Amino acid sequence: MQAILKVVRTVDAVLGVIVAIIVFTMMALIVADATGRALNAPIPGVVELTEEYLMIAVVFLSLGLAHSAGQHIRIEIFGHMWPVIRHRFVRMAIDLAGAVYFALIAWQGGSQVAYAWSIGQRSASELAYPLAPAYAIVVFGSLIMCLWLIFDVILLAAGRAPETRESSGTS
Repeated sequence: MQAILKVVRTVDAVLGVIVAIIVFTMMALIVADATGRALNAPIPGVVELTEEYLMIAVVFLSLGLAHSAGQHIRIEIFGHMWPVIRHRFVRMAIDLAGAVYFALIAWQGGSQVAYAWSIGQRSASELAYPLAPAYAIVVFGSLIMCLWLIFDVILLAAGRAPETRESSGTS
């Protein structure tokens, strides 16, 4: 399990770099497009590319990274009232439900990728780029998140708290 965890952490680190590059690219494209619009020469397809590829990549590729860093929002109104053992079981149930949810997203997303690929689905923009890769990004990001949640359930079942980058001392 440690080897798999190490691979997932490495993938998360690589995805973090990719997401940073995508955010910078998105920023540069939007600035260039806004400048072009001011000069009556907008860049074709920037808005669509941002909506249908770049934002999807930023959100779904960073899901696992945010989870492993402990950056997702958790609302624990009654958590302090419960004994530690009950709190652990509630967290296991929540993480298991999350894993099922992201597995379903990946499963249905996989069907969408196959369908979009088979019919050659393209965007409605003037660039007409294929949409299957965008759907594949959703599947990949959901699978990474699902793996993190499953690791957390296993660790909680073993009586250990899931490690985050803050608690494990890495950055």
